[in-house]
Amino acid sequence: MNHSVHSVCSKIDGYTICFDSTDHPFYHSSQPTLIDGVSDPILTLAGPILAYWTLSLFFHYLDTAEWKWLEKYRIHESAEIQSKNLVSRTQVVWAVIFQQIVQTGLHHIAQYLAVIMRILGTEREAQLLPMVTYAVYWWVIPTLQLLLAILPFDPLQIITSNNADYHDIHHQIIGIKSNFSQPFFIHWDSILGTRMTRQELESRKRRD
Repeated sequence: MNHSVHSVCSKIDGYTICFDSTDHPFYHSSQPTLIDGVSDPILTLAGPILAYWTLSLFFHYLDTAEWKWLEKYRIHESAEIQSKNLVSRTQVVWAVIFQQIVQTGLHHIAQYLAVIMRILGTEREAQLLPMVTYAVYWWVIPTLQLLLAILPFDPLQIITSNNADYHDIHHQIIGIKSNFSQPFFIHWDSILGTRMTRQELESRKRRD
């Protein structure tokens, strides 16, 4: 079987990395950038941030829409949230912006590590690092999230008890020193004695 061999190249921090390939992957684009006028490195940084704020605004809309059929999914009543929420939306927005700045900085550190590895002579590892990072970030994680979203139940609940209700207890005044674990396993809470169940929380509320 004959295949036409071509080179696929990526430019990272001024370095061009090329490897031979016999077939284009289905997501390959011959354009120099995915979106005209926006470089791919900028797009990879901006994409997750835009997705985060888009989803956040969508869920905020659902929270304020007052649709009756959504009320059964609330962990707390709206009145309870308004009376006990001591943090303003502005404070939350600034906290998230700070977190995203830190994440962006970590992304750049990973890129610099690739350059350092190349300078030290580990060319193969330097090529693999951005490729593995790209594959995990853009394919493995989204695929897992999609599979979890379409299933009628959360398979992670088979092996862990960490969910929205579990972490919500941590944000209550009574449970602020409990349920630190996130996003999945709760073994450290169990080992260190900081695990609190919803039943224990409600029991303490009644006593107080």
